[in-house]
Amino acid sequence: MEAPGLKIFSMFLSSQTAANGRPVEERTQYIEGHLPDAVCPYHDSRKGKTMNIHAIKETHDCWKGVLDGLCWVNKNYAGAGNVSLPVDLLSAASFAAAVPSYCFFRARDPVPPYAALPVEISAIGKAALGIRAAAYSLLYDAPLTALTPQVIFAYTNREGMLVDDPPGIACAAPQTMIIAALAAIMHCAGGEPSDSILNAYVPDVPKTREFAVVMEDARRYTNDLKISAAEALAKMDRIAGGISRPFLWQYLDQRRLFALTNILADYAHEERDYLSDASILQKHANEALGREPFAPEPCEEDVDGFTGDNPRTYMKHYGLF
Repeated sequence: MEAPGLKIFSMFLSSQTAANGRPVEERTQYIEGHLPDAVCPYHDSRKGKTMNIHAIKETHDCWKGVLDGLCWVNKNYAGAGNVSLPVDLLSAASFAAAVPSYCFFRARDPVPPYAALPVEISAIGKAALGIRAAAYSLLYDAPLTALTPQVIFAYTNREGMLVDDPPGIACAAPQTMIIAALAAIMHCAGGEPSDSILNAYVPDVPKTREFAVVMEDARRYTNDLKISAAEALAKMDRIAGGISRPFLWQYLDQRRLFALTNILADYAHEERDYLSDASILQKHANEALGREPFAPEPCEEDVDGFTGDNPRTYMKHYGLF
């Protein structure tokens, strides 16, 4: 009997932890109580910003394993060749970033949730998420440029991508580590794929790559919807004219209520398209994981879980819808 299907939203790792008890995804380290505890000393765009020293200590302690893992990704993506175009780097980084999720959620021999995933696999995933963000931006800014690790570091430094905004926390890795990680995933340099722990934890590379493609689409669609929700809320606040939300229903005239309703209708259309896409991605993700392809359909409540306040919750909460 196949393992039951999962909702696509549960395949993100916002609450999962590695064997050392720390969050698997870097951003949750300061959202969920792991606050920044040092001032960045590097002489670049990060200098003077707060950073999480525990994050870099975690990576430093298993650095050889991280480089071995990123070289393993290169070997299984590019056959130990060169990855230089942004579109290829994005695909390779997305592959690496999906490995922790695949380990947790595959039907056969999954890693138990919470404090069981090897720290170096978590660190590989975190490094890959940073590389993915740079590759995604470069895909739009310089899609046909042949990249080097040094060029990518200079770009992320110049564009302010080494500082997360919000909340303004700096990447804790020094320039040498960032360039070494890029060299490993781009050129299979600095590590040994055959030594990587991923050989034991990723027995089915094709299915992992298939899962990674689906999850990259899910990340992109989810981020697009978050942006749409934020933009729509900003428009609503401008229409409300600074009136405190609990009193909107008393003070807004018909023209402004009509404008709010139109914004809600536009957002609802985007949300319906998103849920339709998420349903398809959910089926493909479960198939790649070896699970039953059908699971409860994505719904509005799932969207509320990751967008928080959005045009629909705005209208409902203040009695306008």
